Amino acid sequence: MPTFRHRALLLAASATLLAAGCRERQVPAAPAVPPTSDARPAPAVGAAPLPAAELRAARADPSLCSLDRIDEAYAQGTLAVDRGRAVRLRGWFGTRAHQPAGEFRLVLAGTTSAWALPAHTGEPRPDTAEYFQAPAMGTAGFDFEADLSAVPAGTAYRIVLLAPEGDASVACDTGRGLRLQ
Repeated sequence: MPTFRHRALLLAASATLLAAGCRERQVPAAPAVPPTSDARPAPAVGAAPLPAAELRAARADPSLCSLDRIDEAYAQGTLAVDRGRAVRLRGWFGTRAHQPAGEFRLVLAGTTSAWALPAHTGEPRPDTAEYFQAPAMGTAGFDFEADLSAVPAGTAYRIVLLAPEGDASVACDTGRGLRLQ
């Protein structure tokens, strides 16, 4: 029959094994969505048609971006929005070299047409820097208002971020979408 001393030793050994197992390298969680800022971005930018061939020619890499918020809502799936008002878009976009993407275009890709809005990174995103363990990614955030009045209503558009990369472009499908009303 185990004595109190045996139980104490068994408990101490178990605690040591558990603590040793906890020191394994942890895989970082996806970057958390930062709290929303009350500061408004610059005036809304308008959309212009994008040739479909340009989007098709881009190298796809969905690991380089995230669209976190559409207006004040956490971006999930396809969101219906009124195209008659400015829509605020926030997230982050980086390169394979773990640098902010810089100048890029946010593309609304429909089944028969695509529309592009100019955008740029530069907003603070310490969560992204921590996730990628790359200090430069701390400014990979974007926050801007989009004027979608030129984009046809009634269509569900995929939201893709498109940036130049050398002689080509990289496209990051955010997995989010807009249905314009």
